Amino acid sequence: MAESIGNDMVYGMSGSVGNMLVYRRRGNRTFVSRRPVINKNRVASAAQLAVQEKFKEGIIYSQTANAIPALKEAYALAATGNQTSYNRAFIDFQTPPSFSGQPDMMDYSGQIGDSFSVKAIDDFSVDRVHVRIQAADSSLIEEGEAVMDINGIDWKYTATQANATLAGTQLTFKAYDLPGNEAVLALTLN
Repeated sequence: MAESIGNDMVYGMSGSVGNMLVYRRRGNRTFVSRRPVINKNRVASAAQLAVQEKFKEGIIYSQTANAIPALKEAYALAATGNQTSYNRAFIDFQTPPSFSGQPDMMDYSGQIGDSFSVKAIDDFSVDRVHVRIQAADSSLIEEGEAVMDINGIDWKYTATQANATLAGTQLTFKAYDLPGNEAVLALTLN
């Protein structure tokens, strides 16, 4: 897609010209491209249909997020260049959170009140981190929500149940962003 710069003839123009060109506006910029050719007899593959469905869901999320004034403002502040709050919300929907490195288990010895932390990041914001602690036999010891540290990256969990046997303990961390995308990190203690 080409950008029209300093051309008073097409400044602010949008729409199609004949069956050849399409003009689009983004802010104060005008872009021109060839008119797309669509094969009406095409059959989408299962993977393409899945992408189309995810795209539709992203549109619905972006519209919903932009209908909430506080969320629209937050996405607008995170937008860069010619992005709008709608574009930023759509990108957030398409981008799941992730974990950075391994959890810091130095302060966890299985006692009530012991804590550990994990680094969870997202392109916009991590909404919450859920922690599940299971014994070596997969029985549940406890689960709950971690608390975000002041740095905005580390999420700290404080144990509320004793864990007498650390070896084989299974920890599962799940990070969620605002659209509900999920990242999972599993760890077994030695």
